[in-house]
Amino acid sequence: MIASIFTSNKEGVVKFVVENKPIRVAQIIGKWLGGGVESVVMNYYRNIDRSKIQFDFICDEDSTNIPYAEIESLGGKVILIPPYQKVIKYHKELKRVLKEGNYKIVHSHINTLSVFSLFAAKCAGVPVRIAHSHSTTNKKEKNKNLMKQLLRPFSKVFATDYMCCSELAGRWLFGDKEYDKGNVYLLNNAINLDKFKYDEVVRREKRKELNIDDDTLVIGHVGRFVEQKNHRFLIDIFNEVHKQNEKSILLLVGQGPLMEKIKEKVKSLGIEDSVKFLGQRNDVSELYQAFDVFCLPSLYEGLPVVGVEAQATGLLCLFSDDMTKETKVLESTSFLSLEQSAKEWAEILLKSIENFERKDTTIEFFNNGFDIKKEVKKNEKYYLNKVTPTIIHIVNSKIFSGLESVACDIITSNLKEKYRFIYVTQKGPIIETLTEKNIDYEIIKKLNIKEMKRVIKKYHPIIIHAHDFTASVVCSAVKRDIPLIEHLHNNSPWLKKISINSIAFLYAGLRADKILTVSESIENEYIFSEFIKNKIECIDNPISREKILSKVKEFDYDKIYDICCVARITEQKNPYRFLEILSEIKKEKNNIKAVWVGDGELKFDVLKKVDELELNNNIDFVGFQKNPYSYMIQSKIFMLTSDWEGYGLVAFEALTLGLPCVVSNLGGLPKIVDNECGKLCRNNEDFIKECLNLLNNNAIMEKKIKNSIEKSMRIDNFDNYILKLKSIYRKIEENR
Repeated sequence: MIASIFTSNKEGVVKFVVENKPIRVAQIIGKWLGGGVESVVMNYYRNIDRSKIQFDFICDEDSTNIPYAEIESLGGKVILIPPYQKVIKYHKELKRVLKEGNYKIVHSHINTLSVFSLFAAKCAGVPVRIAHSHSTTNKKEKNKNLMKQLLRPFSKVFATDYMCCSELAGRWLFGDKEYDKGNVYLLNNAINLDKFKYDEVVRREKRKELNIDDDTLVIGHVGRFVEQKNHRFLIDIFNEVHKQNEKSILLLVGQGPLMEKIKEKVKSLGIEDSVKFLGQRNDVSELYQAFDVFCLPSLYEGLPVVGVEAQATGLLCLFSDDMTKETKVLESTSFLSLEQSAKEWAEILLKSIENFERKDTTIEFFNNGFDIKKEVKKNEKYYLNKVTPTIIHIVNSKIFSGLESVACDIITSNLKEKYRFIYVTQKGPIIETLTEKNIDYEIIKKLNIKEMKRVIKKYHPIIIHAHDFTASVVCSAVKRDIPLIEHLHNNSPWLKKISINSIAFLYAGLRADKILTVSESIENEYIFSEFIKNKIECIDNPISREKILSKVKEFDYDKIYDICCVARITEQKNPYRFLEILSEIKKEKNNIKAVWVGDGELKFDVLKKVDELELNNNIDFVGFQKNPYSYMIQSKIFMLTSDWEGYGLVAFEALTLGLPCVVSNLGGLPKIVDNECGKLCRNNEDFIKECLNLLNNNAIMEKKIKNSIEKSMRIDNFDNYILKLKSIYRKIEENR
């Protein structure tokens, strides 16, 4: 694949180059002992697109059970380093490995200990450093807790990104504030559902292999023999179960430092014939099939992958309530308090199993986000986004209209193959549009300096592209080491005179790297253009006939409207003028019918004006429409009575659909409309005369319909626009 990666020159300026090879992610595992974390990481590694992303595993040199052969067969590497306890050696060696490997992403899975690995990563110049929380803590592990609590406040110091397996784990390590702000990415401990799907045949075969009768009650546990897993209490629970059901056995899968002590306890209770220590196994998915109940009384967990796997096989599961409730997928799964006695646990277990019916749980797990095939795609996107140069587009409005459409066209163009785009906006109707277009977005409470600093910190953009006055001014005041493009989409009245706005934009323009305009009129009319003219470039607007026509099934519609307008109901579009013109046309053509597509702050006042002019039967206000072309195609004439325009993209849309355009003679509209396909009007009389001329003369109407379509073909510029913008982006990167 083609992957964008970071490089830096002697001055430390970040640039991006393109290479035909997968991104290599350094996975910091710590001691590989065959536990849940290792299982999760390997699940993702087996299923990830390794033509795009490769894993290298950095493990402590005293690790055991590392699957070298499998990792190497998949294209990965295993690198052994001294354990973190040897602080100096650990730091020196890890720094060397990361630097020589030129890693762009380090993903550390060792919870609070990540402070050591990510410090080394920072020293090695790794730009993306992920701290991943896989668990929490418990008061019973005093020595271990002391270390965790001491290191916990430093968990975010060297990390650029935060990740967790559950909400509980995320809040514990990174804090409620970071989690609530959406700064902690939740990656589910997903599994291969096909592998763990309940299979009666496998169940019988595995029981036969283990010499277990069909009617034996089998309680299972998978986990390392460490304090966290609470094996002592598990043995007590089973002992109580065995007292009531002698035809029961306990299967323990795993190994660890406490195994011998647990064996001693089993022997002291006289139940050694009913407890089987199976050790480390490669057939865990099949062993689950042989179980009847899965019991996990852990002192703490993040989100235990074994709990997910056990439920996926349809087992009755009993978990301690000291783990996240996100672990529960099936209604049959229960959380019990560790304050309850072993006898109480046993009684609940035996009662629950009486009427329990095992079944296929695939659908429940897929819907809850535990299917590895689905989740791995999210993980791929996460990694790729981190090393793909990001450009954020800032738009102050909450709606979808002209300039918003331009921003979306840029984001969804083939530029997305080179850049990651984030659309930054306040919450509003625009979100639905962005979702439909599959555009990544970031919601801000308000467009201000504080919020923009937060967005910059989160996404580390290489360019900020501001699409309106407010966005330009705010972004110019935020951060000077990030290139800023200011994009003016209309020539508002404030441009033409000395005012607070024109002075503020001068300040912003002086700090900008590039100022884009959609027509020469904006540059010509800006009162302070002389001071920033070297930064101004007219780029028009991206206009594509193909995009428009794709939303129109056919042209042969009944023309139920004589005149249409697609615009926001705002001062700029001057809807009052539109109504005055319509009223005059009505004097000659009493049955004139118009439609206005769009919404805005002046709607209430405009409707009052409709009443005053007695136009209620002559105009329909249909509000904002996702596809306004359905109304345009049902109209004969497009009319736009704006007091100012930057470009007037909607006029091109009308021409494409074969509508003669009767529009104000200002802004960028003279580039789109001429007398051959409509009329550029200077006053109301021009509008009235041209509309009546078209409506009363079929020959003229047909000629201008033909000319409208031909004109739209000539000015279609989408591909050239994107090439031009690509060049602008590239030059800005190079200059910085």
